[in-house]
Amino acid sequence: MERICDRYLGYLEEEVRQSPAYRVLPGVGRLLPLLAARADCLVGLGTGNVEAGARIKLARADLNRFFPFGGFGSDAENRVEVLRQAVARGEARRGPGGDGPARVVVIGDTHLDVQSGRALGARTVAVATGGESAASLREAAPDLLLPDLGDAQGFLEMLDG
Repeated sequence: MERICDRYLGYLEEEVRQSPAYRVLPGVGRLLPLLAARADCLVGLGTGNVEAGARIKLARADLNRFFPFGGFGSDAENRVEVLRQAVARGEARRGPGGDGPARVVVIGDTHLDVQSGRALGARTVAVATGGESAASLREAAPDLLLPDLGDAQGFLEMLDG
């Protein structure tokens, strides 16, 4: 399995580097620095990718610096368990005491992301920038449905609300 993964990662690195379709989704480049600047916010990643694969994909746009921890497909097969790992790593970074229990917000672009966030007890934000339509995401009943992350101020207001 390790050899297969190593080979996959070699191909992935080349594909990501050369892909003309690679892009950062609308609003992400503006929102991440705003979140990183907040003392009350830790930003982690929850993905089905193995960690090295996720890091390769984020590296092209220099986004790894915004995701110091996460939960990955290499941690668990189940999406809820992947998110649980991300939350545990966030809690470890936050340290003991904190300022009360952590509030977790899961942002995703599929109904499965919304369902997994809900199973975790998190607030959920669905963003219609992936393969699922806004109508499909609406059926999953996220706490907030956005066309993209272009309204950074609105997103921050939602976090504070």
